[in-house]
Amino acid sequence: MKINDYIYLASVNLKRRRKSFVVNVILISISLFILICCLSFSNSLSKAMNRALINNISYRSISAMSNKSIKTEELVDMVGSVEHVIKVVPQMKYETALEVSALDNENFSGNITVYGGNEEIYPNIIAGRSFYDDEKNVCIVPKEFYLFDMNKYDKEKSIDGESLIGKSIEITYYSYEYIENSAPIKKDKYTKTLKVIGVYDQDENMMNVNECYINFSDISDIMDIRLEGNNYSGIDTQGVTAIVDSSLNVNQVVETLESMDLRVIVRSVVNEKLIKIINLTSIFVSSVIMIIAFINITISSIKSIEERRYEIGMLKAIGYNRKNIIGILVIENIIIGIAAFIITIIISLIAILLVREKIFSNNISLKSIGLDLNLNTSMVSLIIALVVPVLSGIICSGKITKKNSITLNKER
Repeated sequence: MKINDYIYLASVNLKRRRKSFVVNVILISISLFILICCLSFSNSLSKAMNRALINNISYRSISAMSNKSIKTEELVDMVGSVEHVIKVVPQMKYETALEVSALDNENFSGNITVYGGNEEIYPNIIAGRSFYDDEKNVCIVPKEFYLFDMNKYDKEKSIDGESLIGKSIEITYYSYEYIENSAPIKKDKYTKTLKVIGVYDQDENMMNVNECYINFSDISDIMDIRLEGNNYSGIDTQGVTAIVDSSLNVNQVVETLESMDLRVIVRSVVNEKLIKIINLTSIFVSSVIMIIAFINITISSIKSIEERRYEIGMLKAIGYNRKNIIGILVIENIIIGIAAFIITIIISLIAILLVREKIFSNNISLKSIGLDLNLNTSMVSLIIALVVPVLSGIICSGKITKKNSITLNKER
C-alpha cells in the first residue's frame, strides 16, 4: 500500500465514524486549549518581568548622597566616573510631574510625568524620531497616551501617541514662596510648549501611559523655577540620581558607590525571590497541565482504538496485514490531531484577543503583560497533538493486531 492509500482509507473510516471523530477532536482540543492558555500566560508573564528588568528606567536608577560635605557638581563627577553609569543628574532634576494646559493648541486639563532622556536612556522609538542631546522643547510620548488620573484609568480617554507627532503639548508649572513650617504657596505661573517628535511602546518598556521623555535641560529649567527661593534646594550638597546602562549591572554599581562612602538607594528594587517564585510556579503549573494533556490525549487515542477490535478483526480476516492496519490507524490519529490543533489555535486566538480587549486593556497592570500566543507555545501544542496520538495508536494497535481475527471478533 502507498501513502495515498493509507490516507484515503483513513479518511473513509473517519467519515464513516463521524461521531467518534468529532468526540476525539473535541477531547483533544479541550486538553490543548487548557495547555495553550496556561503556557501563553506563563510565557507572557515571564517576558513582562524580563522587560521590566531590562527596559524600565526605574530599575536602573540609583539615588546617591555623600556622607561628607561634597558639592553637587563634584558628586556628579564622582558618580559619573563609575563603570556602567551613563548619566548623573541632581536628584531633583531627574523626573517631575507636570500639568497639561493645552493639547494641539486647544485647552486641555491633564497630567503627565516626565523623565530626562538622551540617546542612551530613552526607549526604542516606534514612530517619529528621537531628540538630539541639545534639542529643547521636544518630547517623546507613549503609544497609548493617557493624561488623566491613573487611579481611574479609562481606555476610551486614551490618545494614540502617533497621532500627536508634530503637534504640541503645553505644560504649566509655578514658582513658589517657601515659608518655614508651612506648605509652599504658588506664585507666578509659567508655561512651556513641547513638540511631540517621537513615540515609544509603554508596554514593551513597562512604563505608565502618562510617562514622557524630555531633555534633561528642560527639566532643569522647570525645577530651577520651582525651587527658586527654597533654602534647601540652594544647598550645594544635594543628592544625585545615577542611571545605569542595564538593570543587570545595578548591583555592581551599588557596591562601587558604597565603597566610595556614599549612601545609596535603588529607586525600584528587583524582588528576585518573588520572580523566582513566579517562575517556578509557572513551570510547575505548566508541567502539570502538560502531563494532564498527555494523559487525556493518550486515553482518548487508546479508547478510540480499543473500541474497534471487531473492525480490526474483520480487516485481518479480509487480508489486511498488521502493517496496513497500524498504518491506517496512525494516519487516522494524525488527521484527528491536526484537526484538533487547528481548531484549538483558532479558539485560543479568539480567547486571547477577547481577554486582552475586555479584561487586560482596562487594567494598567495586566495590560503591560502583553498576553499573546507565541510560536513556541504553538509548536509545543502541535507536537503534543501529533506525537501523543501517534505513539498511543502505534502501541495500542500493535498489541491488538498481534491477535488473530477470530479472537478479535469474539472480543466484540
